Amino acid sequence: MPNEHAKADVKIDNSHCKIGVKSVALACEQEIKLNCDGHHYSDKITLVNQRANGVPALHGNHEDRSLNVNLKDIKYEVPQHHKKKGHNKPISIEDAFLMSQM
Repeated sequence: MPNEHAKADVKIDNSHCKIGVKSVALACEQEIKLNCDGHHYSDKITLVNQRANGVPALHGNHEDRSLNVNLKDIKYEVPQHHKKKGHNKPISIEDAFLMSQM
């Protein structure tokens, strides 16, 4: 939907840790797993993401970070051509529009 957002409010308490937090990230990822006749394939694609700065080690104050990802930014890039019977054929404007709405 065009008005959907993913939002995360992160509270960072690094007051007792000796390792700094580099960054905080929120991402929408697509994970694909295929298993067929003993063959396995998996892939993870990051569709949209946002990062915020972290805090240094032994930082005394609690820090709040707000991350917001607009899911409207997820777009399928439609190729200009596709192969059919070994030849490149252009994709029609109508088909490209329908494919971009996926």
